[in-house]
Amino acid sequence: MQLILIRHGEPDLSDGPEDPPLTVRGHRQAEETAARLALEPIDRIVSSPLLRARQTAEPLAEQLGLQVDVVEGVAEVDRWGANYVSVEALRKQGGQPWANFLADPVGTLGGDEELFRREVSATLQDIAHSTQGRTAITTHGLPINLILAELLGLQGLTNFAPHHASVTRLHVSLGGRMSVLTVNEMTHLNRDDG
Repeated sequence: MQLILIRHGEPDLSDGPEDPPLTVRGHRQAEETAARLALEPIDRIVSSPLLRARQTAEPLAEQLGLQVDVVEGVAEVDRWGANYVSVEALRKQGGQPWANFLADPVGTLGGDEELFRREVSATLQDIAHSTQGRTAITTHGLPINLILAELLGLQGLTNFAPHHASVTRLHVSLGGRMSVLTVNEMTHLNRDDG
């Protein structure tokens, strides 16, 4: 069995909403990801409740004729904060805001790290045990980083920089043990998307 973790497409930061939608580019990224993944047998689609993740899941669900199961436990930490904070914007800004994020990514985005770790880990285990076949999960950068860090024995939650609409694949054995197959697949995305 496979869990296919998809980071949401590029969010629209122009209005600074708490739960931003996708940009035009983000919608295109979601379409490109759906076109690639629709070539594979996928049995279930799960999404974070945040708008950018749900909009990323919609094209794949439409192509495969599947419903999207919205699951709170794969949401980004910022769902607890007052405003959306773009990790890409923090990186670009640099200085103290970026240093603060690297030192405490979950706290910077308004969450509690211990609670976040427990929730994401338990949710992925639940999904892995409740589905046979392949499950596509539209999620966010920190949940992807958390799972990869746990599976690879890495410290911290900022080891990887998942690209918008990238794919990370996990294998789940019959006994329920997870292992990493790929990280940050982007060959399906148009080169103009950065």
